[in-house]
Amino acid sequence: VVGLLQVLHGLKGVLEHQIKAAPEHPRLLNGGDGVNNVLLGLIPVEHVPAHPLRTGLDANALIDHTYYSKTYIQQQIMGRALLESMFLLDKKCIVSVITKKVMDFYGAKASDLEGIVSQLRNTTGVEVAIFLHELDSGEFKVSLRSNGLVDVSSVAQYFGGGGHVRAAGVTMQGSVHDVINNLLRKIAPQITEEDGEKA
Repeated sequence: VVGLLQVLHGLKGVLEHQIKAAPEHPRLLNGGDGVNNVLLGLIPVEHVPAHPLRTGLDANALIDHTYYSKTYIQQQIMGRALLESMFLLDKKCIVSVITKKVMDFYGAKASDLEGIVSQLRNTTGVEVAIFLHELDSGEFKVSLRSNGLVDVSSVAQYFGGGGHVRAAGVTMQGSVHDVINNLLRKIAPQITEEDGEKA
């Protein structure tokens, strides 16, 4: 959802610029396009070009800026998280932790951590990714992502968090090892259950 909103926000800016340059464009909708219907709330229909990609919208630049463009600090902290990640549960789970000390070393903010858990989840063979970042001594923000096998919302809800089947989060107290072990106690049965069904 956040990614879609970022794309729409970027698209809104590009379209607004194009509208000022060429206000004679025809109406947008012919009735059924879901993306176009979302755009209705952003700018008036009568001002939106019928085919934004045909009017010079640089879709590659929009995607690069929205999804791939990162600051140097974001790249450093992502690299550190990936480098120090580890496999668990027969390589079906990947875990990474960024401590407050590491955050301070890089001068990173919580917003610099966006995308790390999704990148971890993209690892071949992984069913679930766990990313912890330390908020304070003994307190961790936990981000969980699933490739569909594990219902991470049920895991997060058990510990007082929330989310969706494939993306969830929770704040937990304890040592790094305690937090990871507690999460794994709820994740492992889902993986084992699925493995049992395949056998």
